[in-house]
Formats: sequence, C-alpha cells, structure tokens
Amino acid sequence: MGLFPKRESVDIISEILSIVADGVTAKTHLMQRSNLDSRAMKSYMAVMAKKGLLSSEKKGSHESYRLTDKGKEFMQTYNTLQGYLD
Repeated sequence: MGLFPKRESVDIISEILSIVADGVTAKTHLMQRSNLDSRAMKSYMAVMAKKGLLSSEKKGSHESYRLTDKGKEFMQTYNTLQGYLD
C-alpha cells in the first residue's frame, strides 16, 4: 500500500464540491487543492456537470464553477453517510 490510501470517486467528488463551496472556482486552484492532475480533473468536472452537481460560467478565457442545489444535496447526503462511519 502506498503512503496515502486510494480515494474512491465519491470521496473525490465530495472533496471537489466542498472546495467549490468554499469559494474556489478556478480549475487550476481546484486541481491543486484536490491533488488531481488536469486529465483527472477534466474527467471529474465532466461527470459532475453531467449529473448537475456543478454549473460553469465562462468569462473570456476564465471558467468558473458553482455548486448547484443538487450539488449541495449531494454534499449533505455524503456528510450524513460519513457520520455513520466515523
């Protein structure tokens, strides 16, 4: 086993949503805070957008992200489930 345990997709999605909820909206900063490379981040962002967890807005060359109501609901459910495991 490596130094860090492997994260599950649902954990990574929750982490990204939490980072966006904290006000970080630029993809580069999201990558740094979530410790993902650009390929993985692009894949996760596409899934979250398709599922309606995030919305994006492009202004010039800058794309920013916001949590949707569905994304907030996902986070609440995830945190509730995590509470059962702690």
